[in-house]
Amino acid sequence: MADGLELRVISDKIPALLAAMPGRVDEILSKVAQDIVADAQARSRVDTGEMKAGWTAERESENTWIVHNPVEHTIYNEFGTVHMSAAPMLIPAVEAQRSTFEQAFKALFEGL
Repeated sequence: MADGLELRVISDKIPALLAAMPGRVDEILSKVAQDIVADAQARSRVDTGEMKAGWTAERESENTWIVHNPVEHTIYNEFGTVHMSAAPMLIPAVEAQRSTFEQAFKALFEGL
């Protein structure tokens, strides 16, 4: 992706888990991705509202969800510039979901 900001979470172990737990893994990934979007939107600076509205989560494949924002200035807000302090949105949103993600998979594995 040339413009904007994108996060990909990929694991080569997920296909084996999907075979053992059809549907449940994608349900967890979908919920976490949507929760990351909501959190990133809440953390977004609002001038025109374009950046806040730009956050989306899309299912790329069976085990990959992409959370991204195609608005060009999102990257400058996330990491800052020499003229502007950083106002991270995506990284804190991902970190906020880490525990939920881990607990959901832990519960799934314990149910095997």
